[in-house]
Order: sequence, then C-alpha cells, then structure tokens
Amino acid sequence: MKFGKCSVAIALMTTQVYAADLPLVSAKPVVAPLREIPVYKWTSFYAGAMFGWGFGRNSINLSGNGPDEAAAIANGLVPSRLPTTRNDWLAGATLGYNYQFGRVVFSLETDYAGTGFSGSNSFSNTGCQTFNGLGTGGPCGMNLTTNGVVSSNISNEGTLRLRAGYLLTDRLLGYVTGGIAYGQWGASEVGGITGCAAGTCFNDYSGSKTGYGLGPAAGVGFEYMLTSSWSIKTEGMFTSLGTQTVSVTSPTAAALGYPLGFNETVKTDMLSVKGGVSYHFNLGN
Repeated sequence: MKFGKCSVAIALMTTQVYAADLPLVSAKPVVAPLREIPVYKWTSFYAGAMFGWGFGRNSINLSGNGPDEAAAIANGLVPSRLPTTRNDWLAGATLGYNYQFGRVVFSLETDYAGTGFSGSNSFSNTGCQTFNGLGTGGPCGMNLTTNGVVSSNISNEGTLRLRAGYLLTDRLLGYVTGGIAYGQWGASEVGGITGCAAGTCFNDYSGSKTGYGLGPAAGVGFEYMLTSSWSIKTEGMFTSLGTQTVSVTSPTAAALGYPLGFNETVKTDMLSVKGGVSYHFNLGN
C-alpha cells in the first residue's frame, strides 16, 4: 500500500517537472478585420443646385443734360446721388469639373440663378429755379417742387469661374474662386415738377432701361464630401454687372419747347452668401 502511494507521488512529481521544462504557449489574440477607410476622389464632373441671399448698398447718381438741370442739382432741387439698399433671394443651378492633384483641387465652374434683387429710393425738394428759360418773374424764375422715385434690379445672374482649392482633410476642401459675372439688370425713374406757371407744369418725366451686363466675380468657400458622390458647400461671392446709364426725359416739357433731361447712372454690384449641394458623377474613378 505504501509502495503504491509512493509510486503515485513520484509520477506526479515527474509530470510537474516535465511540464515546467516545456515552453509556454500563449493563445493568439483575435484581431478584428480592418474596416476599409474610404478615400474621396475629387476628380469628377459634378452638377447641383444652389441658393442664397444677396446684399447690396449702391448709389444711383444723377447728372443734368443742360446748364439749368446742372444748376438744379447744384442747388439741391434734384439730388446728385441717391443710395439704394438691395437685399433678396437667389436660387439656381451649378455645373463644373474638378481635377485633383495630390491635396490640391482645380475646378472650372459655372452657375446661373434667378434673383429678386431690387431696391429703390425717393426724393422731394422745393427750390427757386429756372428750367430752360421757364419762369414767372423774379430773379430765380419760380419756386418749384421736384419729386421722383428711382429703382434698380437684377433679375438673373450667372458666373463662369476658376476655383483653386486645398484639401484640409480628405472630405473638406477650402477654395478661392474668380472669373466673370453676367446677367440682366433694370433701372428706372419717374417723377415730376410742380409750382410753375399755369399750363407749363409737367409730372411725366421718366426713364427706364433694361439690358445685360458683364463684370468681375470673386469669392471664397468650403465644400464637404458627404459620400463619394454627394457634397455640400457654402461660399461668399462679390459680383458686378458694371455701371449702366438711363436717360430721363419729359415728353410734356419737350412739347412745350424746353426739353428736360437728366442721366441716371446705376451701379450693379452684389455680395451674396450661398449654399449648395452637388452630385459627383465619378466617371472613370
């Protein structure tokens, strides 16, 4: 019995010594499969929609066609300058192409938008003035009251621009942009003169004009890739359609033999803040 117990003890001791001499084998760690990180490729044609708000505080300048009209402006009977504030919406479409070179992205982009961009101002002044020999006695001719409303608008506007951007991250592009702006503008003035001798007053001086203008466009913005095909952007931009001139006349005054003539000069600058969404076609990527 004692021999059996000793045998078991010796066997156990032998097993432990043998096990201690074996190298330790650790379990291999379980590694989760790597998730593929998307790399956003910006080289692509794209198209989208944009919307925003336009701001502008421009001046409408008036000048006279003759010495009496110039004197009326100098005397304050007719203002030489009327500021107008124009704020309203714009919305339209965008089309372009990106080319990526490392972290730099160059683009050619065009957009076109309808706008509600318009503004107006008015005046009413009284003074002593002779218009083209019209007068009722006294050294200055007569006491006249002039009144008028001037207005201007931009009904649509487009741009053709180059963009140069840098990828702040694979998704986020910061850029500057510049090119040309084009669009349709309009301007008008209506008013009259009262206080003159019987049968010689007129309340029908007016002028209006619409046309297309061309000028510079420049701005800065950011664009962010939501997915490999969709992006959103925001940008601020200055555009101008140039300076336009409108002639203001009175048929009644012309028929009475003393033509009245003023020129209205209108600036068509606009600063806009826009947002947009674009779809990238990723052809060949």
